[in-house]
Amino acid sequence: MTRILLGSVVLVTAALQLWPWLRRTRPAAHRWSGRIYVATAVPAGLAALAGSRARWRTRESKL
Repeated sequence: MTRILLGSVVLVTAALQLWPWLRRTRPAAHRWSGRIYVATAVPAGLAALAGSRARWRTRESKL
């Protein structure tokens, strides 16, 4: 569940980072969305890795 929520935030803030209008007209909002992106991308990636590792271990135990 954590990786889904964090991943959603990452996707939204990534879109904001790539939006040229926001960079030109609202540079402070662009910077804040970048900070939020970085602050959520790392935990989202770690949560995804942890989830995939747990799933792999479950699969191995069934074999």
